[in-house]
Order: sequence, then structure tokens, then C-alpha cells
Amino acid sequence: MPSLKSPDKFSPRSFLAYVFTATLVLLGALIGAIGTGHMGVDTIRSLRDREPSVTLLRADPQCNAAATTCTAGDGVMTIGFSLQGEVSPLRRMQMIVTLKGETAVAVEQVAVRFTMPRMNMGLNRFGLAPGGDGRWRGEAMLAVCVTGRQDWLARVEVRGHDAYAAEFSVELNP
Repeated sequence: MPSLKSPDKFSPRSFLAYVFTATLVLLGALIGAIGTGHMGVDTIRSLRDREPSVTLLRADPQCNAAATTCTAGDGVMTIGFSLQGEVSPLRRMQMIVTLKGETAVAVEQVAVRFTMPRMNMGLNRFGLAPGGDGRWRGEAMLAVCVTGRQDWLARVEVRGHDAYAAEFSVELNP
């Protein structure tokens, strides 16, 4: 059996034997790590459990955040979301998120992620900066959908001591 030490000269046969042996050694190490619990279901569970649970707030699906301020709340947290300026693809838009409620003062991070139902539009996630008085501001620019669709969803993600999210409809101007 060939050793793992790299030979000075490789023939096609010795090279294949070297690669095969190295693959077996790595596969054995991986199986051993899974078998001893160093890398398995428990590790995956511990990584998953580090994510805080997110309270999803319901917004009116008929409210268009491109035209007015839409809100979602549960009595403890209320999220308001609106887009300002010219709201169309490939143009900078101003985003304003307004937070109210008991947990609003403990918020450390606000971001907005734009998606399009049943369409992969890539990663469109934008962070917002605190503006005082419960307001967070930021800019976004959205892509043009090759099918001509302009029905976006804006998911506002709020993180602090607790985590909240709300989805708002955004219908862009042609």
C-alpha cells in the first residue's frame, strides 16, 4: 500500500493510489468525527438553537408600502414601513422603519430584505441606521425583473433583546 508521503516521481498508477489513499484517510476522519459526536446532529442542533426565535407580525397584505406607511404589530411591538422618493427599479429609494412599543427601545439592528414571490431575484438585503425617536433609515435599490413583474415583498427584520419580523407588500411604479 502506498504511503501518504508524496513520492518524488509520480507515475499515473502511483498518483491514483496516492489520491485514493488520501481520500480514504479523510473519509475515515469524517466518519470518526460524526461517530464520536464531534460533528453530527448535536452540533447542528446547537448551531440552530443559537438563533433567536422570531415573532412574525402580520401586516395588511393590501397596504402598499410604496404609496403609504404600512404597519404590523402585536401590542408589544409595532413596525411601520414606508418607501420615500421615486419608487421604481434601479432607482435609490429611501426606507423608513418606525418602531413603537415596549421592546422598541431595546432594538439594536434593523434590516429590510426584498423578495419576489415565486421568483429568484437574488439577495436584496439592506441595513438601516437609527435616526432617533424610534425611526430607522436606509436606502435600497431594486433590480428589474426580466418578466416585467413589480410585486415585491419587503421583510423588515428587527433584532435586539427580542426578534421581530413583518412582511409588507411593495408594488413599484412602472
